[in-house]
Amino acid sequence: MKLAEQTPIIFWAHYLYDQLHNPMRWSIEARILARETDREIAMRIGCGEEIIQAYEALFFNVRDKLNRKDYIFHTVLKDAVLRGLHERKKDLLWKLVAYLGGSYMLDAIINPLVKPQWIESSEDIPAFLQDVAINLMKKKATIAALCVPINSQTEMKLIKALSKFVKIESSMDSQGKISDQITNGIGAMLENLPFRVGSTKAAKTQAGPLSEYDQGAAELRENELMCVAAGYSLPGDKLLKWIKFPEQIA
Repeated sequence: MKLAEQTPIIFWAHYLYDQLHNPMRWSIEARILARETDREIAMRIGCGEEIIQAYEALFFNVRDKLNRKDYIFHTVLKDAVLRGLHERKKDLLWKLVAYLGGSYMLDAIINPLVKPQWIESSEDIPAFLQDVAINLMKKKATIAALCVPINSQTEMKLIKALSKFVKIESSMDSQGKISDQITNGIGAMLENLPFRVGSTKAAKTQAGPLSEYDQGAAELRENELMCVAAGYSLPGDKLLKWIKFPEQIA
């Protein structure tokens, strides 16, 4: 009580540190590793900025060592690196994810839902449920991958799982190549059209049968566009090309 009266900032910093199983302590230390400022952490925790500053200075003084990865891995995250992670040890899980993935990734791990969207009407419920289910399965799969130990019972299962992922990736790559081929084919077809769409510099520099009409004020009908594209001449062709917009008067 004397410490709380004389130096309340240090009292509350120690109060947070002294509770080993308090998620607030895990969050503070993880967000320091995520390179958040004292003010940002304080806004999330709901305390004074000076309390976070005192906590980091007294109990988790690592900010000047965040670029020294070996120190962080072998001193701060020692148990997570050497002994492996367990999902129930959320403090180590949060720290590892925060240090390697940053604040947004940490938010995704802490939050029970992943990127939830506020529902404005009942029609949005199916999409909400689908997104929640898919994102939660991805989140749980990520945590499981981080926590699965390597031993005589799991090593063959991990190898088999890896082989399945490799097959999935190879099929996705082949699908991507097919998609690229289709895109390239469409692009080549558009390049060989007798007219251009749009006003980009590249389109202007590529002259086609309709380029002379594009510079004039006359707007061709659909049947006239088809005739010119097919190589036919229009009645009154010279007059249509001669019609211009009046010059702008300053």
